[in-house]
Amino acid sequence: MTKYPIVLVLSEGQTTPLDIISNIRNMPSTEDVDSLGFFPTISDTIHGHVFHLKTKYYTTDLYLVPFQEDISRFPFELQEDIEGVLIYFDSGVRSFSKRIPIYANYLKSHDIEMGILLCDSLYDDSNEGITYKEAKQESRFLDVIELGRKGDDDEEEDDPHDPKGYDELRQALRSFIWSNINVEDVKPFNFPKLAQSPTEECKDIEIEVKEEEVPAPEDDKSVEAELEMFEKLLSDMITFKDQTANMSRNERLAIAEKFAQKFDKLLDFNNDSSDDEGVH
Repeated sequence: MTKYPIVLVLSEGQTTPLDIISNIRNMPSTEDVDSLGFFPTISDTIHGHVFHLKTKYYTTDLYLVPFQEDISRFPFELQEDIEGVLIYFDSGVRSFSKRIPIYANYLKSHDIEMGILLCDSLYDDSNEGITYKEAKQESRFLDVIELGRKGDDDEEEDDPHDPKGYDELRQALRSFIWSNINVEDVKPFNFPKLAQSPTEECKDIEIEVKEEEVPAPEDDKSVEAELEMFEKLLSDMITFKDQTANMSRNERLAIAEKFAQKFDKLLDFNNDSSDDEGVH
């Protein structure tokens, strides 16, 4: 078992896995690299490029692992550590759309929940190249991110709520719940019942949890209470992966949005309280 979860990085285009990893980490591919072992089946050594993830909720590390050969040849000994797969492709090569189900089946057969197709940009016309609709029709297990997508030239700074390109990819990696995020005394979370059919509107999903009032700043125990609420939300988030394993992707996204709203509400209150008290 490897020290960190593996995110396998593959390419079927001009951009190499190492190029993608360097752009994700914003550092040379030669820095902060661990050897994961030599494997006779491919007559080569596998390397893990450490990617340090830091969010306002947690910090952790991942191995971004470049692999230039067919995914079916990835060493069996490391497969159980794969928690994400990134596949770069040339959207101008229409034949790649036939390859998408192969990657989707690999994710499904190995219980890998994160799978992202990467390209510079998708086409609007299917006669010119692969479109977003076409890529999603081939697999509901794989998301698609356009690495070359940029904001408007007249924008002074990027919108943090609408990241693009590699910023969007980094946010996707930060948003996923990795196995090496540990919280003690994890309590079970009361998740909603599954929708009756995949087409049922996920807007009807409600998290069955009581809305807890944030204590007033003047309360001597407000800090402890806020910490307890934060730990409970984080614990619930850790159980999210297992508890929603049988839900559809849209159902899980709806519940994840609820988590984000609750975290933001708690953090916004804390920031407002600090400003009122003159804390800097």
